[in-house]
Amino acid sequence: MKGEAMIIPVGTLFRIEFFGKDWYLSFRHADGSSCMDFEDYDGEQVGPEVVAKFIPNYASLEWKESKKNFQNSSEYHAIDGKFRINLVGKPGKQIDKEILIQEFLEFMGSE
Repeated sequence: MKGEAMIIPVGTLFRIEFFGKDWYLSFRHADGSSCMDFEDYDGEQVGPEVVAKFIPNYASLEWKESKKNFQNSSEYHAIDGKFRINLVGKPGKQIDKEILIQEFLEFMGSE
């Protein structure tokens, strides 16, 4: 499985949307600073190998529920080194934590 990468603004957020899924993945520097390495992927179809470059410990992340977001959707976050990772339901989508994590790990296991 691959998803389309969208880099929001000037390397501050790496967001991946998946066709047919009610959630997306995003990550950024936990301190909010830019990561210019993100720019190489803007608009590209990216797979798990790209995410693993930034989030090498993806399989052992400790997920926490984020405070309610403005989209009224599910959102969970974890920290891996200097990056904060978010799994977010699309607007209005409430998705169980275990389902989101399972689908994320399935994506990371795909080639």
